[in-house]
Amino acid sequence: MRAFDEDGNVRLEVGSLDLETFGSVSVLRLALEETAALGYAEPSQAAVRLALSTGRIVAVTAGSRGSFVSDGLRLVRGRTEVEAVDTVGAGDVFGGALLVGLMETGDLVYATALGLAAVDQRVRHAGPRALDGDAIRRAASELSRKISVSEVRP
Repeated sequence: MRAFDEDGNVRLEVGSLDLETFGSVSVLRLALEETAALGYAEPSQAAVRLALSTGRIVAVTAGSRGSFVSDGLRLVRGRTEVEAVDTVGAGDVFGGALLVGLMETGDLVYATALGLAAVDQRVRHAGPRALDGDAIRRAASELSRKISVSEVRP
């Protein structure tokens, strides 16, 4: 899906997106560019339709628009409220924390909140730095109450 171009930058290879490749994954995280390459205009639509068609949990990270996560039954939406200083790696941080939350609790809402809390901490500063797991978990507990959850109607 992504490859280095001639200048050494990572770019999306649009023709290489094939969902069959991800048949064995249980959680699929995509960025807006990837969902657009698959033909989806809206991140919420992409999360829901891909979850329904693959039977997987699908998370779409959409920058300042937030994150959209669906298990095919629900759509969980949330966004961070801080002013971003550096967004490099924010989607990957969200995906990693989402997986941790799912493995620890199995709760899609809490896992989404954990991902958002980790992103919130990541984007506040320029460059890489260690994240505070305890602070992220405390923030996730608060964020869980602010997350939007809607039932999916196929």
